[in-house]
Amino acid sequence: MPLAFTNYFVLLEQTSAFASNLLSLLPADESVRHIEYYQLGKLESQSEFRVILQNETLRWALYILVLTLLIFLIFESKRRQRIIPIVLPLKNHTLEFVQTLGQLHHNQEDHKSLAQKRILFWKDHVRSRFMLRTDRMDEAFNLELSRKSGVEKASIDALIQLIVRVEEGSSLTEGELMLMEKLMNEFYGIE
Repeated sequence: MPLAFTNYFVLLEQTSAFASNLLSLLPADESVRHIEYYQLGKLESQSEFRVILQNETLRWALYILVLTLLIFLIFESKRRQRIIPIVLPLKNHTLEFVQTLGQLHHNQEDHKSLAQKRILFWKDHVRSRFMLRTDRMDEAFNLELSRKSGVEKASIDALIQLIVRVEEGSSLTEGELMLMEKLMNEFYGIE
């Protein structure tokens, strides 16, 4: 009984006498023989899966489970690629916007409002490109603008007269609006 010689039994008072009595029975002149059965432990498997491995159907179920997990890992380890969606380029709606605004002003026949907007853009262009003040447009302004822009003074005089007329508040006909647009296009260099 090998458990009688372990620390648990030797340290307790009730069982320590038993261990010492058993050791005293051993012959003093003979060597102690080692028995491998107790040294190796039980001869059955010590694995946690020993119950599964002893039963043939459970063993096959375990093999199939491990095999399917390996197959799953092999196929899932491949790099997955997303489908790249086709993105259509954005349409340029600028021309449609300009046509819609043009139709709106043409249908309402509000030529003065359209002329005022064009004048604001023209003044901003003159201020930013030629560094001229546009709050007072007199003869000196016309000469300086003609010199800096390279446009004939007569064309600038006609354009400034139309601009002053619109800013004073008088009405504007469609022909005058077209003339102002023509003069502005000449100023910008658009044919």
